Amino acid sequence: MPKPQREIYPYLAWENDYLFIKDNISLLCLVCKNRLQTFKKYNVQRHYAKFHELEYEKYKGELRKKKINELKNEIKLVQNSSDTTHFEKALMDKTVLSELAFLTDFTQHMNNLNLKLQGKNQSISDVIHFINGFRIKLNLFKIEIEKEEFHHFPCCQEIKEEHPDVDFTDFGDLINEIAIDFHSRFKELLILENDILLFNNPLTVPIEKQNIKYRSELCDLRVDPCLSMKKETGIEFFKLLPKNLYPELRNFGLRIASMFGTTYSCESAFSLIKLIKNKNRASLTDDRLSTLMRIAISKIEIDIEELVNMKINDEINKKN
Repeated sequence: MPKPQREIYPYLAWENDYLFIKDNISLLCLVCKNRLQTFKKYNVQRHYAKFHELEYEKYKGELRKKKINELKNEIKLVQNSSDTTHFEKALMDKTVLSELAFLTDFTQHMNNLNLKLQGKNQSISDVIHFINGFRIKLNLFKIEIEKEEFHHFPCCQEIKEEHPDVDFTDFGDLINEIAIDFHSRFKELLILENDILLFNNPLTVPIEKQNIKYRSELCDLRVDPCLSMKKETGIEFFKLLPKNLYPELRNFGLRIASMFGTTYSCESAFSLIKLIKNKNRASLTDDRLSTLMRIAISKIEIDIEELVNMKINDEINKKN
């Protein structure tokens, strides 16, 4: 007895249940046009439940079929559209070109900041350093764009050379709004500025401006003949402080160093889990996975030869 068509071609049912259709070698969401490369019901169901269920669950029966046909017609209209006149006219508009040039240049500056914040081994001190630096740059960009100095805006420079009558000065107000939003977004970091200054410069910060519990130890630290000559900075310097002489400063250094500056460590750890526990190693226990993860993320280099020699020596000692 032949199986129902619903079982042979599950995506036919997914069209009605989850608003997905089969498009070439992928599944296409009729609502947001997102594509799924894997033909798994779980992925389709999760996408629909997360993004579209609240809005489209009210459509039932014939009303739902009508809505699906409307969504499919929208996709066909986009796919069959070949009229680019609108876009050609837009690219001839000097105002559109100036906005596009500014957006391109400013997005590049934002991307550069984003890459700095995502670097490996970033501390909270590094993050605050980059963010404060970008705040200053925003003020500089505002002044430069209002004077139409385009050293940091090469695309704007190119448009200005082609169309000398284009005015970029109005973008100064936009940069000012971005600076205000930027300050509001990272205002919590201002609370840590004094602590970060102490973390980076324990030998030179004004003692009277520091937390009262650190002042006495900072006074002793300034006249310590050994530590005052050290070139280490940040956490490496605080590691050198004797526990019995500088307990508060050591705890302070550990507290600042333990703050995650970025999510890099977490994201890289998830990537490592996918490599370690794949479909061919699905029987790994939690204890074994934890051990393998510890080895994978550790910065300590493993001396395999030394470990093998130790194991051999242990076996020899047991026999003797």
